[in-house]
Order: sequence, then structure tokens, then C-alpha cells
Amino acid sequence: MERIPILKMGNFLLVTIQVDMHDQLAMTLQEDLTSRIEKTGAKGVLIGRPVMWGLAAYGAEGVQGVVEMLQTELARYMCMCGRPSLAAVDASLVRVHAPRPTAGRDHG
Repeated sequence: MERIPILKMGNFLLVTIQVDMHDQLAMTLQEDLTSRIEKTGAKGVLIGRPVMWGLAAYGAEGVQGVVEMLQTELARYMCMCGRPSLAAVDASLVRVHAPRPTAGRDHG
């Protein structure tokens, strides 16, 4: 069965997805992450290429740099949304997909 690798670095789990996701693979990743979080007590999960680039380029310090950038960006965007803490962030701020442009419309 196909699985997405999950790496542990400090208090974080690192995941990079470099294959096409399908329903079964997504469910397997969700189960694997849940299990690893419970086993390791991880404080966060970082999913994406920037984390792996930081790891490849500078090791643990590179990952720490990426985490710090993400924290800074999150704090900035929370302020822009008028949310002073993570507890104040709710689903109303999340937009999964932007509306698709209507065919034939002039966007200029």
C-alpha cells in the first residue's frame, strides 16, 4: 500500500506530498498522522515543500527558519483579520477554493 513519509524533527512532524493524492491515500495519511501525533506528542504538523527545502539546505536550523517564517506570517494574517489569538480563528476565515472564473468573461 502506498504511504506518504512522515518525518519527526523536534516537536514537529514533517510531511511533503510529491504524488497525486487520491481518496484512499488521503485517508491513510490522515490515519498515519493521527497515530504519529498520539505516539510522539508532536506540537504541530508541517505539510509542504518549504519545510523540506529548509531541511535539505540547512538541516534542523533550516526547518526552524521555515517554522519561524510561518509563525510570523500567521501572526501578520491574524492581525489583518482582527483575530488576536489562535482561539479567535474559526472556519469563517477559511476559504478552501476560490470561485472559478466564468468562461468568456473579460477579466481585464
